[in-house]
This record gives sequence, structure tokens and C-alpha cells, in this order.
Amino acid sequence: FLVWPPSCSATVSGTTYSLAGYYMGAGWAGRVGSESPGQGFTNMAVSGFNDLSYSNGYFSESQLDTIAGGGTFIMIQESEGGAVTCRHQLATDVTTVQKRELSITKSVDYVAKTFRNAMTGKIGKFNITQSLMDSLSVQIQGLLRTFVDGGILTSGQLSSISQNSENPDTLDITVILGVPYPCNYIALTLQI
Repeated sequence: FLVWPPSCSATVSGTTYSLAGYYMGAGWAGRVGSESPGQGFTNMAVSGFNDLSYSNGYFSESQLDTIAGGGTFIMIQESEGGAVTCRHQLATDVTTVQKRELSITKSVDYVAKTFRNAMTGKIGKFNITQSLMDSLSVQIQGLLRTFVDGGILTSGQLSSISQNSENPDTLDITVILGVPYPCNYIALTLQI
């Protein structure tokens, strides 16, 4: 994630410090750790920062769209001294909506890490049998239900569990994920 603008300020114990823009990246990293994985960050505020450089009308909306189009996570400040907010939660890879939206990559990363942690305990302790595959199937479906109920996924389906034909000590598991998409645009049509 490329965080922009390049500088900001923060007041700590009454003293105002000029900081590089990447400090705001650290602030957003803190939000990533404290919010639900599926939580979108567009229009969300991050606390601890005061004035932004090149904000408050410095660029036009069209110019900001061009900057964002290159994969830039832009912070804005609508008014001087106002809250610092995320204009659009963009990653540097803007090739698909699944890769460009922070809330989607957070959800997929969280699901992947949880699955890895859940499966690690099975490695080396069990032989590949139908019983093991049935047990993993139940565990995976339970995790998927938990993710859907928690709003991290919109759907999840175990597609297959099979023994790898080239590496017989490996299980291949395929899970199909439905991710929550952020509401980035609303197309309103007025008819008379």
C-alpha cells in the first residue's frame, strides 16, 4: 500500500511534530489490527494526525482520481483541523477489485491464516485416510460458517479434498470464497 500525502503533522503532549506520510500508514496498520477483517476503510477516519500536506483543496477531484488510479491510498482532510480520512482504500495492484480493495485482501488473508493455523496441527500426526479427510471437511465447513456469520465472508464452500497424485503425502483442499464487496459507488438514475 502506497500511503499519500507525503507528510502530515501530529500533536503529542502539546508539541506539534512534522512527520513523513508513512507514519499515517502505521496508523492505518493499527486500524487493520483493531477492526473486523471485512471492515472497509473508505471514508473512515484515523486519529492522531493533524494537518496534511497537499490536502484541503490542493488537488482537484479529477487530479485525486488520477493519483488514486495508480494505486495510491489517499488520505484527505475536508477542513483544516478536521478528521483525517481515507479517500479510497486502494492497494498498489489495481488490476481487479479483489486485489485493489483493502477490505477484500484483509478478509482473504484472515481466512487463509486461520485455515493454516487450523490445519497445521494435523500435519505429521495423521496418515492420509478417508477419516482424516472427513474430519478436515467438517472442520473447514465449520470455519466457513463462522466466517460467514461474522461478516468476514458472504459465502464459503468446500469444493474438494483429495490426495495429490504426484505427491501422495499431500492433501489438496479447494475452498471457494465469496467476499464482501465495499459499496464504492452508487449509480442513481432519476426519471421524470
